[in-house]
Amino acid sequence: MYKLKFTLKQHTPLIHFQQDQEGATLRASEVKPKLDKFLRETLKQIRPELFVKYENLIALLPDSQKQENVPSPYSVAIQPVEDEFVEEFVIASLIPKSMVFEYEKKYTVLDKTPYFADNKPIKEGNLNEAKLGLKLKEGHYLIVYFKFRDTKWHELLKDALPLFFVSTNFGSRQSKGFGCFLPINTTQKEFENLLMMCFPIVFRSSQVKELKNKFFEIDSIYKNLKSGDRNNDSELRKYFNEFRPIIEWEKPAIQEKVAEISGSNLSIKSKTQNRQFVRALLGLAELYEYPKQDGIKAQVKNDTIARYGSPILFKILGDHVYLVASEQDYAKEILNKPFNFEFTHRGRKYGEKLSLMTPKEFDLVDFLQNAMKTQKKWNKI
Repeated sequence: MYKLKFTLKQHTPLIHFQQDQEGATLRASEVKPKLDKFLRETLKQIRPELFVKYENLIALLPDSQKQENVPSPYSVAIQPVEDEFVEEFVIASLIPKSMVFEYEKKYTVLDKTPYFADNKPIKEGNLNEAKLGLKLKEGHYLIVYFKFRDTKWHELLKDALPLFFVSTNFGSRQSKGFGCFLPINTTQKEFENLLMMCFPIVFRSSQVKELKNKFFEIDSIYKNLKSGDRNNDSELRKYFNEFRPIIEWEKPAIQEKVAEISGSNLSIKSKTQNRQFVRALLGLAELYEYPKQDGIKAQVKNDTIARYGSPILFKILGDHVYLVASEQDYAKEILNKPFNFEFTHRGRKYGEKLSLMTPKEFDLVDFLQNAMKTQKKWNKI
């Protein structure tokens, strides 16, 4: 039996569903299937010569969705981490100032982040119902061990693992920069070269010092791209408004239904009746809620698509945030698909549904090329 030792530095907190367990950190049960999939599907796109060289070896990997109880040609184990070396984070998109002061007595607090799942229990001071973020303290590292019988795995993993960890985050909300681990002593130049090898387009933020400000920057840029705010349209809406014929995003159609249910007189802007479910292309939200319209909710449903993650991934190294985009094929599974919006108000369901299609085409790289020109803090590399 042969072994390979791989050392990782943790750059951002991992939002862990087992944070209450002793030594909870990155799990081999999450790393192994992701690495298998990376070797089978992604490696041939970004390093075709490496894939071809080890294609017969990679073919031995079982597909967990199709082949149950088939032994893998390699195994993964992660060295346990003592609790004293782990820093705990309270993470939410919005935390009342009074609660921030209270939490800071024991935890590191990250508010104004792109993490919404635990806002309610954190606001109420009920951390037993919330997931804490976990991060190894400075100067401590994670050791990952690989075991295999064929020495060729040593050669393959040594070349593939830097690419894998550079292009992958772990835990909850991983696309928004959480759960970022990188090979120890990775320089900025090495990191950027690997990113450009893995992704068709890469952007780097201007210098951002504190971790909480890095996540604020991620939240801000993603909102600018996808949803916009009261004063500015989203870049995604602007992009589709330039199509001919014009494509309008879904928001005006949802607003009209909300106004009908609530009786509110909403100011609705729309350039055309050709409305499509545009925001789904950057990640599918299952629920839209309108507190100012008496808590009306719009549940998004599709018969075959339960979840669609964002094709945009954020990585963090040093004083910079990086925005990268997945390959174009990633978006095809959600293009030209029907979605229903089912509305509820005070427990009552409204039978009439709003039905919208997603756009038939979307060039993610072209979108980002145009959209990021307006973002002064970001540069393409």
